[in-house]
Amino acid sequence: MFNQITWAGYCTALLILLLSYYLCVLFFYFKNEIIQLISGKQELFARTGSAKSGVHFTMPAETVESHPDASFIENNIHQANLENGLFQLVHDLTNELQIAIREAGEKAYKKEELIFSLQLLLKTYRELKGTNFTEAINSLIAVECQNSCSIHLDEDELNMLWVQ
Repeated sequence: MFNQITWAGYCTALLILLLSYYLCVLFFYFKNEIIQLISGKQELFARTGSAKSGVHFTMPAETVESHPDASFIENNIHQANLENGLFQLVHDLTNELQIAIREAGEKAYKKEELIFSLQLLLKTYRELKGTNFTEAINSLIAVECQNSCSIHLDEDELNMLWVQ
């Protein structure tokens, strides 16, 4: 019996079974999204929100007022909303930094020109200065400058980029 089944036939049958299984799972879990996608109401890779229109956390007023740590909860909700907006800002900044540093590498900027252009770019993202993201952004700048421009920026130069 096993001699009558070829490897090509076995692989074809296995492929058909796997595809049908995954299509059933996708349809079961993402039925509404698939219907919206097919009807044209939803784009496949649509951007979902911006820094100002992201997800915001709220709690019913009666829950907050009756809880003994109401101000603590409100502060945490406010902090979560701020961090949500900051994540989008960090994402936008990292994209702009990578583009600017690659362009500087292609145009062979001098170190001073690169620092000045980065300062101008970071000026538009003042909200991120002093946050937990600053160190990660500085690391990204250092690595991208080294890789794209062959320019090494030390810690003092990286901190100097965040002028007011």
